[in-house]
Amino acid sequence: MEKELKPTKKSPLATLTSAELAIEKVMVMAKVRLKHLERYHTTCPDTEELLRRVKPIDDWLVERMESYLESNPAYWWFSHIKGAGREIMSKIIGEIENFGRYYDVGDPEIPYYVKREPEEYITRDKETGKEIVKTGIWVEGIERLLTPSKQRVLGGHAPGLKSKRGVKHSYDATLKMFLHRLGTSFMRAKGVFYEFYKEYRRYLEDRVVNKDGKRIEKTPKTRYCAQCKKDMEVKDARYCPDCGEKLSQKAEPPGVIYEGHIHMMAQRKMEQLFSDLLNVVWRQSAGLPVREIPYPVEKQGHSRIILPEDVIDKSCDKKDCPICHGDLAGEPRQKSKL
Repeated sequence: MEKELKPTKKSPLATLTSAELAIEKVMVMAKVRLKHLERYHTTCPDTEELLRRVKPIDDWLVERMESYLESNPAYWWFSHIKGAGREIMSKIIGEIENFGRYYDVGDPEIPYYVKREPEEYITRDKETGKEIVKTGIWVEGIERLLTPSKQRVLGGHAPGLKSKRGVKHSYDATLKMFLHRLGTSFMRAKGVFYEFYKEYRRYLEDRVVNKDGKRIEKTPKTRYCAQCKKDMEVKDARYCPDCGEKLSQKAEPPGVIYEGHIHMMAQRKMEQLFSDLLNVVWRQSAGLPVREIPYPVEKQGHSRIILPEDVIDKSCDKKDCPICHGDLAGEPRQKSKL
């Protein structure tokens, strides 16, 4: 007699996020193919049918991902921020949850505050590739990210983390992509995070000119094609539209920094700030330990502290919401510092 299967207590958000990303890639591939065919006044019925069939699956995945969002401990915070839409936030939360893993019993890397009992799980043997049953202790993604700096490394915002051809990323490229999308959303929403972006950009411009002695110039619209031996004016393209040769990078001359370079530095700083605050709010709201004194203040001599409550700039329109009615310090949501 078969055993009756019970629904798991673990959130499926991580699995849904991975599935939605895979479906998204299929949709982008189909749309790009149809766009290319349109240039030659043709189409592909099979590609059109593929797009038609996967679109409802993507819509269902996004709907289910958003349905799990309100159960996140930090929902009270990011739901009151302009630009932090439900879809992109469900993907960011899901990708962080995807960082969770099983540890062998007695592993010294298991955080001291994780008190779960060991349980059996199925994995694959690295040598044979066969399924095996092991016993381990599950550690959530946010439990593994003990500090905002560790989440910076995971999201690709720590200094020195750059992608190299042929080398596996040392960070989560998917999470970095989601945070970049969120940053773009902040720019469009023009809320508190956008004001931070503008302030930090002014600081960078002043530092570049007065301290580094460089000149700020507009980012050129052209890239050079060695095969055609001419500059090509293209937007968001890596290859020449005429011959297909890879275009040159927009290298900055000595003593010059492009406006686009400064823009991306300021936007990444804005994304990093959100990631840091999310780590603090999520961990504190979940009852996990956080630093009493922020690292930049304790170790680096910084004096400015940005509180998570300082970036709240949107009402959720719920009558019983304590955040919208000014109760930001009530239990269990005590004020956090970064």
